[in-house]
Amino acid sequence: MTRYRLVLEPRGSIKVGGYSATHRSGSMTARDAQGLLVPASAIKGALRESAARLVRATGGRVHSHKDAKPPESETRDMVGRLFGRFDIHPGKLRIGPLRVLGEHALEPLAVRHHVTLERATRQAAKGRLFDMEVSPPGIGLRFEGLIEALEPLDDDEKGLLQTAVHLTDQVGGGRGHGLGVVTLSLIELEGSTAPAAEPAAAAEAIASGSIILDLVPEEPLQLGAAKNASNLQRSDGEIAGTVTRGAVAAVLARITPKAQREVVLERVFGGSKPAVFGVARVGRKAIPAPNTLSTPKGDGDPVDRALDLVIEGLGFSSPPPKANYRTAKGTWAKTVKGWEEMKIPRRLITRAARDPVDGRASGGQLYSIETLDQNFESEPQQLVFELPIDGSPEQLEHIVKIAPHGLVAGGSRGRGLGRMRVVGVRQREVQSVAARHRAWADALLSRSPRDLDEAQAKATGCLLALGFMAVNQCRFEECLRALGLELFSGEARRHHLGGWNTRSNLPRTAVGGFAMGSVFLVRTLDGSDAASALETTERQGIGPGRADGWGRVVVCHPIHLETLNHPTQTETRVDGASTNSREA
Repeated sequence: MTRYRLVLEPRGSIKVGGYSATHRSGSMTARDAQGLLVPASAIKGALRESAARLVRATGGRVHSHKDAKPPESETRDMVGRLFGRFDIHPGKLRIGPLRVLGEHALEPLAVRHHVTLERATRQAAKGRLFDMEVSPPGIGLRFEGLIEALEPLDDDEKGLLQTAVHLTDQVGGGRGHGLGVVTLSLIELEGSTAPAAEPAAAAEAIASGSIILDLVPEEPLQLGAAKNASNLQRSDGEIAGTVTRGAVAAVLARITPKAQREVVLERVFGGSKPAVFGVARVGRKAIPAPNTLSTPKGDGDPVDRALDLVIEGLGFSSPPPKANYRTAKGTWAKTVKGWEEMKIPRRLITRAARDPVDGRASGGQLYSIETLDQNFESEPQQLVFELPIDGSPEQLEHIVKIAPHGLVAGGSRGRGLGRMRVVGVRQREVQSVAARHRAWADALLSRSPRDLDEAQAKATGCLLALGFMAVNQCRFEECLRALGLELFSGEARRHHLGGWNTRSNLPRTAVGGFAMGSVFLVRTLDGSDAASALETTERQGIGPGRADGWGRVVVCHPIHLETLNHPTQTETRVDGASTNSREA
């Protein structure tokens, strides 16, 4: 993979809008928690427009002097090969944002005031003023970023890229106001700039067959699907296993020698037991909010009704649910304050739709994408995604090799979004199923009526779906019966997954099943201890798609026991000697 350093030196102020969550003025230039930047979409659009303009001006006769002139049609296609085409090729170049290095990164923006002009008369409109926040002029700003060639570039493609860089002299908006005049230069880097890998630090995790990759986004993430009616593309709060699996496969395919590439990819992602990629979430040991978990509409602690549902399912009375509570959503993790929802900073980036052929902005066609990002309006906070991966030591050894190279996940990758680096490889710390099930049975006995015996409590268990489960009700119950279990209660939501296959330009087959966060309460068919069957269920998962994180469940998660809905009631001890009171 060839890397280039792109350097941008403004000759004055520049303004690239659409990158901020809030607007203190009429229009703001791009800026985030790390300081001033030029978004990758602005750079890519400017370079592509210069390359297309050059090809049109020369009649398609742009070529390297070392070789014969290529045909005109081939030269025109060169622009698409470099920068991508919407329906054919994603492009060989991956362009990252340009950032200010050093002490000037967090310089305050300069404000420029302007008068609105009447379109018909070209005169100043009475009482209509606006202001723009632009990069501060005259302080020697220097923006730098990387351009990566994911595939080898021939001499003609290198020549076109270099020429486009030299031709580009304006970036961003406000050109009629004298903004955006820049000088660009391109420097080819020798070797990789990625840090050296440390496989020895991950040896223990690899040997265990279960690792955690800690991923930190270097740029905003866009994890959504189709746009809604308002032309807004939302973003999910977690990275699906299908996304991380594809991202890891792309890096492995790039760094593995061609002679070994097919064998390595088959061993890691193919065969009867491929590596399993879970859903990556923000927070240490984070999980999707269980459907049995509720939060108060005002201030207060969350409560979970899983144990109450078991008591009801076994034919005993249970406390009624509290009023003024709503079902919890999002990602939850345990902090020093207890179980809390993880707050993920989100903001909108507005972009102009571009023509897929020449890369020019389509007039008046704007859209917004929601991203996960640090919010520079408040204190910077680091987003760390935990990516769980299970597999054989050989598979995990290959996967860990991506650590010094990072990976790219989510949408809008051509605009510089989704770049992530691996900051840690460690062993997954999970309490044994037997210990969790024993704590579950003890909690059930302490909460249930006196005539519920220990054997009945140990025969039950709780399954929390960590990912999408591609099974219907009948198939799910058959899977449980094969393990000696039956479903008798729970809180679940149905969900459908679809998508679009860009290569074939056809929709993918929609798959129905249960959404992650669904809670299923089970018991053994013969009334025996459920610990062994529950351990098998957690290890094997339920339904197809395990390699992409589907069907993963966790047994008797502590969140069900540590967020109990204790009603106010007076209880008599078994010996009848005394009473005690529980507070809600």
